[in-house]
Amino acid sequence: MPSAKKRDGIYFVCYTVSMINASDLLYFISALAILFVAGFLCWTLYELASLLHRANEIVDEAAKKLSALERALLSMKSKLEYSTKALGLIIEGGKAALSAFTGRRAKSSSKKK
Repeated sequence: MPSAKKRDGIYFVCYTVSMINASDLLYFISALAILFVAGFLCWTLYELASLLHRANEIVDEAAKKLSALERALLSMKSKLEYSTKALGLIIEGGKAALSAFTGRRAKSSSKKK
């Protein structure tokens, strides 16, 4: 053991290292464990935030696609409604033309007799 008078250089370091007891070692290991747990919790929090960010992007993209699909379906619905109205007018016009044609035919056949 170095004497108390020589407290400089390597002797002092060896003297202090030899004075580490079990409680000091326990505190050192506990501090390392706390740092490890804190680092792990920070990493976990970062990964969770990243996961939630990606989920939010996916939900936004799905909402945009559903909006586009809804616009397309509404457009198809309006075109189909317009087509059915136009078809109804065409059918009514065809009935009128057919009744006019059959009316003329009936008049012409009654005149011939």
